[in-house]
Amino acid sequence: MKLTISQKITRAGIYLFAFSLPVSFVPAEFGIGLAVLGWLLEGLINKHWQVHWNSFFIPLLFYIGWNLLASAISPRPLHSLWAVADNEWSLLIMLMMYWTVRDRAALRTIVNLFLAFSSVAMVYAIWQTFGGVELYRHMQLAPLGSYF
Repeated sequence: MKLTISQKITRAGIYLFAFSLPVSFVPAEFGIGLAVLGWLLEGLINKHWQVHWNSFFIPLLFYIGWNLLASAISPRPLHSLWAVADNEWSLLIMLMMYWTVRDRAALRTIVNLFLAFSSVAMVYAIWQTFGGVELYRHMQLAPLGSYF
């Protein structure tokens, strides 16, 4: 299957999300932005809106709707709405993956990237906890009991 430029942008965003999420939220958020941008371009330029309904979206819609309603009736609605947007951005990647990834090989690559980089982050966290040294900045960590 030959991908269009906009589909390649979406796929690059999803790959960026998969390998950067365990390490940093900033590139993961950028990856989601790229995925959404590619999806929008595919719909606007190629008139191919990749939207597919699934009954699993019902709880997701209920969850988002409940958060929006709670934010709207809170004492500080704008602050609460911003908090929803700030905390629930990761739900977009589920939609982007469901709507745009249609081949098993790409899905397997995305999952393997996520698992590989999650494993690296896990080993680094264990190293920090028991070793007490932050390798990235060459710093000694503050002890907390027998661990760091």
